[in-house]
Amino acid sequence: MITWLSRKTLHVAVASAAFISLSFVPAAAASAGEKKVESTASQTCAGTPSIPSSGIFICWEKDQPGASDSATPDSTNPYCDSHGNCWNRQSSTVVLFTGGTADIELVRSDGTKVVLGHARVNAQWTLTGTKISEKGALYTDIPLIDIWWDGSLYNGAAGTNGGTELKQCTYTQGALFVDADTHTDSPPNWCTLSDNANYDHNMDLDVQYSVEGESGVGHYNVRSVVSHDPTLPATAYTFDAPNALPLNPANVWWAD
Repeated sequence: MITWLSRKTLHVAVASAAFISLSFVPAAAASAGEKKVESTASQTCAGTPSIPSSGIFICWEKDQPGASDSATPDSTNPYCDSHGNCWNRQSSTVVLFTGGTADIELVRSDGTKVVLGHARVNAQWTLTGTKISEKGALYTDIPLIDIWWDGSLYNGAAGTNGGTELKQCTYTQGALFVDADTHTDSPPNWCTLSDNANYDHNMDLDVQYSVEGESGVGHYNVRSVVSHDPTLPATAYTFDAPNALPLNPANVWWAD
């Protein structure tokens, strides 16, 4: 259920049939088997995230089912990291991303940690000549508000720390309200960027959201597989193998 609103007003309405779903990637465990109410958090996070003394933080959920580092990623064998994030090279011009689950947790004033809910993002990148377009879907099991989509094209090869930002597009869905146990898609055709002056590209998708009644903004950030053209000026980029990724290609965090 969604509603398109001004940034400060919240209502709920049923999404229209025209709302486009990213059905190319399964919803995985985002709507099944996840906590629907607050629960005490204990060793829920993968790794050792920075946990504030109070307020909200986000971390990758521990021990993602089915997550593994693929030995030989290719067009039929996606690359998956230890957090459950998977990049699947469908063809030389299409890459699909299935996101791992991020815990949205709250540290109360007495130091108690509770899991408020979860968020997950799927994405698709498509190449056409020197153009690259992206679309995404945000899944949640708790109500979220103020959804923003940011996309950036980078000059950056595999293994680099992101690279140099070349161009950007931003789409604000006002104070879009996303009800629990549902998802919202990025608007159709919202971000297509082009560059022909660099050998390597990767594209960034940053999905931002807020939790009603809490300060700050959550981020779910993911980068595409690197695309390459061996000649300049470039005429047609193609995606490399699914593990041809920038450093830290998927991240989640909360910013006050």
